[in-house]
Amino acid sequence: MFPETLHGAWKLSMPNCIHLVCRPDKTGTLTNLKSVRHPIYRSETWELSRADAEALVGGWLYLHPTKASPSQFGGRVISVEESGHRTARGKPEYAFLVEARLEGKGRKWRGLSHAMAWTGGVVAGSHPHETAGQLSACSAIKPLNETT
Repeated sequence: MFPETLHGAWKLSMPNCIHLVCRPDKTGTLTNLKSVRHPIYRSETWELSRADAEALVGGWLYLHPTKASPSQFGGRVISVEESGHRTARGKPEYAFLVEARLEGKGRKWRGLSHAMAWTGGVVAGSHPHETAGQLSACSAIKPLNETT
């Protein structure tokens, strides 16, 4: 992890996780995922509440091509910020800075799974890699380029 991207007061807590449908493009690349500098990636733009977005810092994000398929990408959420995009209803969308982890690949979908679900919603971490000595931020929404 890169300390310059971590913000706020830190405390031990149980991590949260989220599973998201992220369709691949024609080349098989996940459309909402961009490399920042390996192993750090930016996943955007997700329509979540601010509270849900903040609750994921220090937790895990998993990207699946479909709900029925295992995760193609996963990692620990380092930080979150408003992406600058808005939904049709004017709500902010969020971007996550994620440290890619091998443990994040091949995971089953957890959470909501009805036909229209594109996210499982925020769920409590329960796998050993999710619960091992996690840190989470008390104040999580900060610009990714802020260094103080």
